[in-house]
Amino acid sequence: MFANIVIAGFALIASLTSAVAQQAVPERKPCVVIRVQPDAVLERCNDTLRSLSIVMRDIRRQGSVDSTGRVNFTCPVEAMCEGDPLISAWLVDPRTWTRSARDEDAIFALVQTPPVVTARPRTGPEQPRPNSTCPIFDVQVAAIPGRGVCYESGDPKSSGLVIVAADADIGFLLFFRHGNMNSQALREKVLTMVPHFQIDVATGDGELFRWMR
Repeated sequence: MFANIVIAGFALIASLTSAVAQQAVPERKPCVVIRVQPDAVLERCNDTLRSLSIVMRDIRRQGSVDSTGRVNFTCPVEAMCEGDPLISAWLVDPRTWTRSARDEDAIFALVQTPPVVTARPRTGPEQPRPNSTCPIFDVQVAAIPGRGVCYESGDPKSSGLVIVAADADIGFLLFFRHGNMNSQALREKVLTMVPHFQIDVATGDGELFRWMR
């Protein structure tokens, strides 16, 4: 009898403790994007601001934004990057990618879509997709899942290797161009460069200063 009372008491205490714990944990709402820059997004996550930016950790290169809202990772000393492809990147709407078929057509549609920082829809007639000269492949960029494919056309602006990667927080497109390298060689070269890309996450006041400028 006494043992049963003790067991029931412990069960009641455990139940109350669990209920209090559940009430103490606030409901976590999805993060909401409140501002966009060419290489970064600023999110509000409950009561915290968080910045996510795409960077390339390569001492030879530096990122600069052009008038279209794209980031070009160029080499100030060209000789240090001899034989490497030209690299550009821009942010895309992650929902557009994650809701798509994630195939060659979906990737090329994002190539033709202006960066999200411009807040402009795609204009003009849709261009036919160039030939895919390497099979579409899975790849991770900064621990974010993505897919890549090679395109070849008469226009160097739409020829090269393209990678699109996205998760719930950020989506981006990387474009590698090299007119003197075949698709297989370009793919192998790009895969050696992918580990240089990272997503910087900042939450402190000092780190968020970039959004006040």
